[in-house]
Amino acid sequence: MKQRILLAVMILLLVACAPSPQTIQTAIAQTQAANPTSTFTLPPTNTPTEKPTQTPTETPTIIPSPTLDLLLLQVNLKNFLLQKADLPQDDHYAKYIMGRNSMYQIPNDNVNIENSVFYVKETGRIDGWTVYYGIYTSNFGWAELIQDNVTLYQTSAGAQLAISKYSQAIINKYTEEINPPVIGDFTRSFYNNSGVYEIVFSYRNISHEVWGYGTENEIIDLRNVVQSLLARLQTSPLLNP
Repeated sequence: MKQRILLAVMILLLVACAPSPQTIQTAIAQTQAANPTSTFTLPPTNTPTEKPTQTPTETPTIIPSPTLDLLLLQVNLKNFLLQKADLPQDDHYAKYIMGRNSMYQIPNDNVNIENSVFYVKETGRIDGWTVYYGIYTSNFGWAELIQDNVTLYQTSAGAQLAISKYSQAIINKYTEEINPPVIGDFTRSFYNNSGVYEIVFSYRNISHEVWGYGTENEIIDLRNVVQSLLARLQTSPLLNP
């Protein structure tokens, strides 16, 4: 009997000391909160990383301006005039000289042409120079002569208009050559019964009007002279930016 009573007492003590289900759940929750949460991460793959697409920066195309430095050209205009070195290098042309006042400027106010104001406005003329070389005698004055007029216009169209409409040969009613030499952008050539031969040509916005007395051989020489004037224009840094 005593043994049964002792066993009953022990069972009661064990039940009293066992934790309740609520206590067990609380302990589990506290344990999970104490552990750091681990996040599952996919391992890296062997796919190469693509570089970000870069928008190429367009380089602007630089187009040389057709507009020339007119002021700089005007200042240097007389450098394009006919020079003694442009004449044929033989004994005949070695006698040619440039007399006193044989080179001078012809500004717009001094243009010796009928309706000069209208001509300047229509063609856009800016400035001009003239020079002449020849053989001078006290009895006959200039027995032989080559003269060059160089003129600057605002545009190449103005230079060509001046040749087609206002050339001195047209004004003086010279006979136009049927097959003129091809020089520069636009060319015309004329002659008269007095032995005068004239070539007028333009290159961009500059024109040359070259004339002189001459035999047939001297006409050929004059064409070569004009070619040298064109070459100077073509190689000038002022006209070839």
